[in-house]
Amino acid sequence: MGGWKQPNENSIEALRHGILFGDGVEFDLRVDGDGELVIFHDEFAPGEGPIMERCIENLPTGYLKSSGIPTLSGLLDDREFTNSWQSGGKTVDIEFKLPHPSTKISTMDYLGSAMSKLESALEPLDLPDRSVVVSSFSPKIAEAAKDSSFSIPVIRLMPHIRAWG
Repeated sequence: MGGWKQPNENSIEALRHGILFGDGVEFDLRVDGDGELVIFHDEFAPGEGPIMERCIENLPTGYLKSSGIPTLSGLLDDREFTNSWQSGGKTVDIEFKLPHPSTKISTMDYLGSAMSKLESALEPLDLPDRSVVVSSFSPKIAEAAKDSSFSIPVIRLMPHIRAWG
């Protein structure tokens, strides 16, 4: 009686399940040390060793994949995911995460590069209008989008944190 088992967070399986059985999904993107877009929330890869040596933006794709971190290209290769997205009625919110300050990577350069890579990756899918939005906590997201002629709508996330908690 093999019941449903919740997939690991940030996995291709979890994102596939979300888009198939919900209105869409949200996931975080980072640019790794090889220039690939990887799906990962945290600043540092799991594992041992000094934290600063585990910055996602400094690590190669192969290492990250071996640590269980999926790539955007891997997600877009999943036909169940992309077919559901292309069929309409689904929204994908892609949040750009910024590199840790220790990497000394320029925010504007990083966002511009990520935007260019994302547009190139999504262009062949011919997605329905308004089915993708890019978000970021960076106050520079709108400026970066304008500077790079980014065609996907962007939203700056601005959390409200209560003074007492």
